[in-house]
Amino acid sequence: MCHVSNALDYDDRDVIYPVHYGEDRVRVAVLSGEARAPRIVLKGANKAMLYLRPAYIDYLETSGMHTYIHTQNDIRESTERLTAIDKRYPGLFLRCHESYLVNPDRVTEITRFHLTLINGTTLPIPEKKYTTVKKRLSEMLAKEK
Repeated sequence: MCHVSNALDYDDRDVIYPVHYGEDRVRVAVLSGEARAPRIVLKGANKAMLYLRPAYIDYLETSGMHTYIHTQNDIRESTERLTAIDKRYPGLFLRCHESYLVNPDRVTEITRFHLTLINGTTLPIPEKKYTTVKKRLSEMLAKEK
C-alpha cells in the first residue's frame, strides 16, 4: 500500500490547477551562476550570429575580408569589417593599428610601438600613432574608475 499526499494546501480559487506555484507558498528556485551580461552581436562566418561578452574578447584582427575575434578561449571568425564594429560599439575597443581593435581591459603594458595583453600577445602600434594610442588608452582606463 502507498499513500500519496500533496504537501501544498488546497487553493479554492482554481478548480483546474489547484496549486499556484508563483506565490510565496513555494520557494521559487533561482538559478545560480553569472548574471546576464550585455553582449555584442556580430555576423559570423557561414551566416551564423555571434553573441560575445566584451569582457572575454582580447582583440579583433582583420585579415582580408574576414575579422578574427580572439577571445580568452578560442578564435571566432566574422564577416564584418573592423570599422563597422568600431562604429557600432564606440568606446568599447581601442584602435591601436589599422588591422587591430583591442579590449583596453586586457592590456597590461604599452611600450614604444608595442602593446602587450594579459595572455602575452604583443600587438604593433604604428610610430605615427603611438602617442595618440597611449593617450587614448589612458583616457579609456581612467573613465572606467
